[in-house]
Amino acid sequence: MGNVYRLKQLGDFEGKYVKLAAGIAVGGGASAMTMQNDKGVVISLSGVGQGVDFRLAVSGMDVTLVK
Repeated sequence: MGNVYRLKQLGDFEGKYVKLAAGIAVGGGASAMTMQNDKGVVISLSGVGQGVDFRLAVSGMDVTLVK
């Protein structure tokens, strides 16, 4: 599951996202990570389940909308 914050217009969703908060593992198989792009859009991901683990490469992650 995830939430998106500070999205003013759809075009702002695209871009390179880098880690804003370190990925964490929480008891019971939960994991969470927060990342932000250069336009200030923040994506917060969380999941629950055995083996759930979010990791982001040091170089970040590129997001592109397909039209």
